[in-house]
Amino acid sequence: MNELAKYEEYERKLAALCAENNLIFVLERDKYPMTLTIKPNENAQQPFLFNLPENTYSNPQAYICLVYIDDEITYRFSKNFIISDALLGKIKGLFKKLYFYWLQAVFRTVQERQLLNNISQAESK
Repeated sequence: MNELAKYEEYERKLAALCAENNLIFVLERDKYPMTLTIKPNENAQQPFLFNLPENTYSNPQAYICLVYIDDEITYRFSKNFIISDALLGKIKGLFKKLYFYWLQAVFRTVQERQLLNNISQAESK
């Protein structure tokens, strides 16, 4: 199985995990650094504020943004996003795998198309 297929497999796992927890995600991989934003699914029923299960959120506009940079995942929460440590750990693990499989897929594409050789040759002229 190549890198892109593995990437797609982990993206499906993330989608399933988010759907199971009434969340949606936006993965921005077309720029550096790669980011993953997790938001509540606006179509899902909102939990009652004082009886929140551990893996839910408290505001429909809340989000968490994860960024993988310098071999570390950093994240920021907004608008009282509430999530269990276990669920956050699963999301971080999937994001890390997505990040590395995406890098491998991009590098394979660059190598196969010999883009690095073309750049080196252009610079040496």
